[in-house]
Amino acid sequence: MSSFSESSIQPPAPVVKLLKDIDQWSFNVFELDELSGGNALRFMGYELLRTQGLISKLRVCLPIQSLDILKDSALSIFNILLQTC
Repeated sequence: MSSFSESSIQPPAPVVKLLKDIDQWSFNVFELDELSGGNALRFMGYELLRTQGLISKLRVCLPIQSLDILKDSALSIFNILLQTC
């Protein structure tokens, strides 16, 4: 199991550029999903944790697989919500 590090989640350059506007109402999450190859939740979640200083405050040290589990869980919940609407 690989350990979590900032370098293990290094997004592609176009994603980095787009994430600079993550705190704007006009942020396009669909473009992020496209540019990240379907990994929008992974990169957005990490960016929010990083920019808010929660990684160091909470001393987060997760295996990289934990972020994938989080993504899969969030997608499952989203699909259930879509089916109930």
